[in-house]
Amino acid sequence: MKPNEDHSNCCCKKAYSVQEAAWSVGAGVTTINEAIRNHYLIATYIGPKNTKPVIRAADLERWLDAQPNDK
Repeated sequence: MKPNEDHSNCCCKKAYSVQEAAWSVGAGVTTINEAIRNHYLIATYIGPKNTKPVIRAADLERWLDAQPNDK
């Protein structure tokens, strides 16, 4: 999803691309990819060759809730 695209339907999605997940929580794509790589965030792989990572909304919410609230 590009920054200038309409994100009004994101709250109803069941899964997000890495870019959409990053945008929806205000994080960078690198942060989301690192969380996936370090097994803090679960990605499901879809597509003809199971190569496109998507993050289920519930998993993204759990990951976000587990982040510290203070800096």
